[in-house]
Amino acid sequence: KKKKINSPVVEKRNKEPETSSAERRNKELAEEQRTSDEEKYQQRNKEPARNKN
Repeated sequence: KKKKINSPVVEKRNKEPETSSAERRNKELAEEQRTSDEEKYQQRNKEPARNKN
């Protein structure tokens, strides 16, 4: 038995989650970047004397 990989239904079903997962991944990356930036900013504000030369 061979699976029908190229059937239009499967293609359509495979395309949609790809885009949604890509969008979700981009959103997660953006949030990750924002949180890491906030953490860096907070760490900078915690010890300004030690970090500044």
